[in-house]
This record gives sequence, C-alpha cells and structure tokens, in this order.
Amino acid sequence: MFEDHVPVNDILTGQDVVIVPDSSGSGVRAYDRSDHVFAISSSSSESAVILNDENGADWLAETDSLVRFYDTSQMLERLPSHWFG
Repeated sequence: MFEDHVPVNDILTGQDVVIVPDSSGSGVRAYDRSDHVFAISSSSSESAVILNDENGADWLAETDSLVRFYDTSQMLERLPSHWFG
C-alpha cells in the first residue's frame, strides 16, 4: 500500500486522518487532516515528506505535526497510533 509513498486520506471513528509513510518508507505516521485531502508532493525526498493539500499548499510532515509551508501557524496534530507488521 505504501510502496509509492501514497498518503491515505480516511475517516476513522469520526476523525479525519491522513496516514503518511515516513521518508524511509519503513513506517507510517497518522495525522489529523481536518477537512484537507492530501497527496504526496514531488518535492518530497529521502529526508523530508512533503504533502500537497487540495488547494496546492505544501505541508511538511514533522515528528509531531503537519506544518504548512509559508504559514507555520497552521499545524495539524499527529495522532497516537500503533502499527504492526
């Protein structure tokens, strides 16, 4: 599912979430996505996962939150999650 580093936009127990593979591709992180729909940005690299929202705005996937480029006051919280392989 995450081989192409494609984020998953979904709703789980009433919570809008986006599940994002980390930059290494070996793990994932879940974030509150509010009403946004995210896609992977062509600007992503091995050291940084960057997402585009439905309006074309870039967001950086950081450890604790998604942070919008050019307006770092806009952040979406990372959600607690446990993944088993």
